[in-house]
Amino acid sequence: GVSGKVTFSARRVLFEDFSAKVAGGDVALNGSAELAGFGVGSYALQIKADGLALAARQGIDLKLGGLGQLAWKRGDRLPKLSGRLRLDELVYSRPIKMDRTLGEMYAPERVGAGAYDPELDVLAIDLDVEQTRPLYIRNNLIDAELRLENDKVPFRLVGTDQRFGVLGNMSVRKGTVRFRDTSFDIHEGNIRFDDETRIDPNFDVRATTDVRRSTN
Repeated sequence: GVSGKVTFSARRVLFEDFSAKVAGGDVALNGSAELAGFGVGSYALQIKADGLALAARQGIDLKLGGLGQLAWKRGDRLPKLSGRLRLDELVYSRPIKMDRTLGEMYAPERVGAGAYDPELDVLAIDLDVEQTRPLYIRNNLIDAELRLENDKVPFRLVGTDQRFGVLGNMSVRKGTVRFRDTSFDIHEGNIRFDDETRIDPNFDVRATTDVRRSTN
């Protein structure tokens, strides 16, 4: 389902009116590549995407779009995808296991030697993220609505295709937390991301519940 026009000259290649069907949505592409000697010296491609429905992992339903640029020039280690990623839908329903202690939950993860090889990177990523609809967590522990807080610091996806992280802040608008057969009403909450190498949320959630005991 790919169509478009390619025009060659002595110094450049033009890509015009490219379109394709991807993941149930539409992707459009335009751009050019500058030739240098017998190879490519640089390229810049403008990309527009709408209505992409992705199942990144089981329990993560995602629909997105956005505007971006894929660019590279001779001397760069990797081509870079930059621009704005738009979240039109996000529902996180993966269960959260609570069989670990709090100390184990917050202990730094240990990455085995050889788990990441920079030489295998294909793409560098730096995308601002925005949302058009509420985002949700709906699993065994939390049922809540989330919002990206872009007012002061842009919410960003950064890194490479192999190792990427999230920077920014997210607020918990409303919902409930279930813990040891008790439901807590969330009054306010913040989730902070500050690691460029992984998705590592830091939670600060305030919730209350009513506890009733029988005197019999």
